[in-house]
Amino acid sequence: VGLTAHKQDERGGIYTLTATYTDQNAHGATTLTDSEMIKLRSAKMRPIDADAHVGIDRWGNAYGSAKNKSYILLKNIDLTGIKSLTYEYGAEKRSGEIVVRIESLAGPVISTAKFTPTGGEDKRQTLNGKIDKQISGRHHVYIIVQNREKTMDDLCKLWTFSFNQ
Repeated sequence: VGLTAHKQDERGGIYTLTATYTDQNAHGATTLTDSEMIKLRSAKMRPIDADAHVGIDRWGNAYGSAKNKSYILLKNIDLTGIKSLTYEYGAEKRSGEIVVRIESLAGPVISTAKFTPTGGEDKRQTLNGKIDKQISGRHHVYIIVQNREKTMDDLCKLWTFSFNQ
């Protein structure tokens, strides 16, 4: 089956695969059944494709008005072979950083990328955040927007982010 069933205006969709196995019930034993479900997502995502967002206002297909310590949560992301993340962002007048943690908001930091003002939230620039150590397996990924001066108002707008090998 090709992964082409998504709508034309979607960037690749999200596919959910479910596999279930039931044994043969040999020699009068109780039948055992197990199942597993995984989501396949595009490597390039929009914030609206995230599992959750806190402290960020949604504007159409992007998030804007990201406040200090706001975050986007992506559940069960396979980080095997991922070496960096690329962000498409706009920031009117604030500087800050995008920090990526795994498992929880207090979990280990795997990437940090500093952003600078672009002159407006709609003036997009690309930012790359390197992952310094090799990570494998599925993890909950928290993409956190923060400002060291603890400025609480609008820091940036995120248009897309990509996981790169």
